[in-house]
Amino acid sequence: MKTALKYFFLPPGFFFTIILFSSFLEEQFVNSVFPYKNPGLSERQSAAHLLTRLTYGSRFRNIDAAVKMGLKNDFLQQLNGNSADDSLNLMLENYDAINLSNNEVSKK
Repeated sequence: MKTALKYFFLPPGFFFTIILFSSFLEEQFVNSVFPYKNPGLSERQSAAHLLTRLTYGSRFRNIDAAVKMGLKNDFLQQLNGNSADDSLNLMLENYDAINLSNNEVSKK
């Protein structure tokens, strides 16, 4: 009976261990060749295609910035999420309710 349980729990445990330690291999992706260069497309067309796939659409200034920065670097910057939110903060500063605490919201 114990042998049957050992063989029952061994494969899921092994699989879980592989999944857990594979999360530490992120550097391998960063240093690998960026696979999103479609054959037959120019750099600008590839940037437009990449931005269309990864965002809500592409604008000319976004395409130009992606080409200038490089597709891989632009993609990694989007994943990093450390972009400045100055324009968003300027749009939201007119709304006073955003700065209310939970207690202030529940009283109104």
